[in-house]
Amino acid sequence: MELSHEARGHQGPEMTLNQLQGIWPGMSANVYEHCRRCQRCQVAKAPSSTVQHPPIHLVAHAPLEMVAMDFTRF
Repeated sequence: MELSHEARGHQGPEMTLNQLQGIWPGMSANVYEHCRRCQRCQVAKAPSSTVQHPPIHLVAHAPLEMVAMDFTRF
């Protein structure tokens, strides 16, 4: 169940159930519970209504003062 859910990109309980197709009794409840507790799924489905500040312009004052910047969203 975990491998199917994670290897297929955390697609949710319905897609995970479609892939597994009833391998054990009570599987549906197990899959829904696993997806509900999956931290990566919860982060991806977080509300997008959080306030995001507009990007600011960064100015380098010397050569190689600024090499790179990575943006991540948690």
